[in-house]
Amino acid sequence: MKEDTYTELLGSYKEASNAADLDNIYLCTTGWAYRHFKTEDKSEYWDELIYSGNGDTAVVFEDPNPKFLTADGTTDFEYGR
Repeated sequence: MKEDTYTELLGSYKEASNAADLDNIYLCTTGWAYRHFKTEDKSEYWDELIYSGNGDTAVVFEDPNPKFLTADGTTDFEYGR
């Protein structure tokens, strides 16, 4: 799996959504992962593997600084508001 496969594999994740933010998805060695941030400053989070497979990357699952996809670059939801 390469980074450019996200459009065909993750088609249900849109640039603007109040349920999931495409900017929180990253490719890791075990597939595509979604980072759920618990706080607005993004200091607390948990990761969810949303599509498993062999990712063509050196980033491991739960890496503290993965390369996220760049969609619209804005937060699509409010934290605890």
